[in-house]
Amino acid sequence: MPGLASAGDDTTALAVRALKAARGQFVSGEELGRALGLSRNAIWKQMETLRQLGYQVQSIRGLGHRLVDVPDVPLPWEVMDGLATRRIGRPVWYMDTTTSTQDVARHWAQVGVAEGALVVAAEQTSGRGRMRRPYFTPRGGLWFSLVLRPARPPLDILALSLAASLAVQEGIRAASGLTAVLKWPNDVLLGERKVAGVMVEFDGDQDRLHQAVLGVGINVNLDADAFPAELRDRATSLKLELGRPLPLVPTLRCVLEALDRHYERFLEGGSEAVCLAWRLAPNMLGREVRVISPPDTWEGTAVELDRDCALLVRLASGDLRRVAAGDIELLPGVERLAPRA
Repeated sequence: MPGLASAGDDTTALAVRALKAARGQFVSGEELGRALGLSRNAIWKQMETLRQLGYQVQSIRGLGHRLVDVPDVPLPWEVMDGLATRRIGRPVWYMDTTTSTQDVARHWAQVGVAEGALVVAAEQTSGRGRMRRPYFTPRGGLWFSLVLRPARPPLDILALSLAASLAVQEGIRAASGLTAVLKWPNDVLLGERKVAGVMVEFDGDQDRLHQAVLGVGINVNLDADAFPAELRDRATSLKLELGRPLPLVPTLRCVLEALDRHYERFLEGGSEAVCLAWRLAPNMLGREVRVISPPDTWEGTAVELDRDCALLVRLASGDLRRVAAGDIELLPGVERLAPRA
């Protein structure tokens, strides 16, 4: 696929590693040539490749080459450098622009890529969310998809979505210090505004899931005027909440490491374990909500999750209604869901 960089781009990854190991000092072309198995002329070309990827490399004849700065771009070898996961984010593919990381990840899943494979893009031209709705995914955010093969019954697919939301919430806190709130089933909020969302597309039969493609979108460094007018009162970014940008690669690592932990919990404990963790995290339980489940729309108080992670809503009559699918709107409350920094 054009524009695709993978962790298998060994020469580029080795070149970056060799320059980083020098800690800002010059490395001769001869030394780099031995490390990479390339001629000096090929080394010069490799340095130009690094510059095209965004690396600042100083090259002086007679001295060699030194790394001045690293791009804040989720290139595979940068993402995997220090990534503490068992299976998530191994391997990694990066694309500058693609229609949808979901489509690319689904392709790799169908040809047998390892579980945990990550596809990340700087921007998507046809990003989508739940129910295949358009999803705004410009440069400045983290847009990625993971190939998963959970040996769980299909009923647990809702729990997988909630587990991913938990991980995104946890990763945001680790990267930024901000406490986000979970909105059932797949949104992550700061204040009353959406900062991230997850989606799951899956294949399976009546007994088990065969594979799932988990999509995650996080508004990291988006400015207010980057959002379409219709989203500006409903969406935010980590940059807007913090008042400063966040580095993308460390933020992505925080989220991937949290996903690794929560995915293992999901595999071991299924819906029940995920529901318990979701209830204990900052969430929207207790809020007045509007439930939109065509052809019906109704209101009540979100009070609990059942053991299958469906939402239980108490009606004005006192009756409980179970919601396993549909859209939830939060009605105006007395307090914000989470304090801004």
